Amino acid sequence: MATSLRTLRQEVGAELDECYLGVVASATLNNLTCTALIDSDESPSKYDRGWVMICDANAEWRRLRATDEGAGIYGYKPDSGVLSFVRPLNSIPSASAQFEIHTLLDPDSFNARINVALSRCTYVDEQRIAAVDGQRAYDLSAYTWLTKPEQVVNVFWLQGTEDDKWTYSTGYVVGDYVVPGTYNGYRYKCTVAGASDLLPPTWPTTIGLTVSDNEVIWKCDSLADAEKRLLALNWFRVVNDSGALSLHIRPYTSSGGEELVVQVVRPYDALPTETMETDCPLRWARAAAILEIYNWLMRTGPAEDVKRWKEARDEAAGAFASLCRVHAPRPARRIQFGDNLKRGVSSDVVA
Repeated sequence: MATSLRTLRQEVGAELDECYLGVVASATLNNLTCTALIDSDESPSKYDRGWVMICDANAEWRRLRATDEGAGIYGYKPDSGVLSFVRPLNSIPSASAQFEIHTLLDPDSFNARINVALSRCTYVDEQRIAAVDGQRAYDLSAYTWLTKPEQVVNVFWLQGTEDDKWTYSTGYVVGDYVVPGTYNGYRYKCTVAGASDLLPPTWPTTIGLTVSDNEVIWKCDSLADAEKRLLALNWFRVVNDSGALSLHIRPYTSSGGEELVVQVVRPYDALPTETMETDCPLRWARAAAILEIYNWLMRTGPAEDVKRWKEARDEAAGAFASLCRVHAPRPARRIQFGDNLKRGVSSDVVA
């Protein structure tokens, strides 16, 4: 299940007991009121110098005032549930908008720590590179997240052609071929051009039969390409040349259309916006973020708090390590032999 940056920040904040989630009852540019915060027994200094994040389209955040009761200045008024900002917002939040109060880090720093944490969680991915006839080396610098040779765990040679999968609301012309999204062993030829429907048709499995797809007519043309093959290369090497990675293989003969399928261990991408989502398992991402935040607090917090943060960090490190054993990928890695002739394997072009 995908998780947004906002949800992940709130989950981590709740786990650290430093985040309050509320709903705006009314607001101005300088303050907001939340009826759930009305508590006459609470201290006015509870949220002093905390940060309020407005969870709407503008995603603004402001620091709360420090309470000075003698001067009549309040960041939080328990008797009315009013939160006052150090400086005005750019726009007035709407009633019923959600907001967060954070007491450890400002929202931007919180988001930055989450994104660093996501880079510590990985998954197995495949990247396709167009094969070039007789070429030995392929530049991997376009994959900025690929920084270590050991991230490449396997390389395959993809032979044969591959029809596109059917997609909804797509324009097709006569002569186009598709295969169903759920593979059934057959390919279908467009005989009447037009736009496909929102839902796939019921694909016939008798060669020659047709089916309507909104404006398109498809004919069951033939069995899907049975020559599509994924062959593991028996030798490859990833070379790190001053930080620039390149993939080296024996040169193969390519008739056009072949691809290299590179299997890699890839870190989860950063989340640059509030609503962008990650597929990283929530428990794992949350544990990684908590560990990263404690590391950050140890480096940047007051000296008198370092011992406390270190104890919390050590506990968080254990929790993260435990979840790594559950979620971190462990792809099979083949033993790589040197590219030489002593093992009876030719380094010449392989047809």
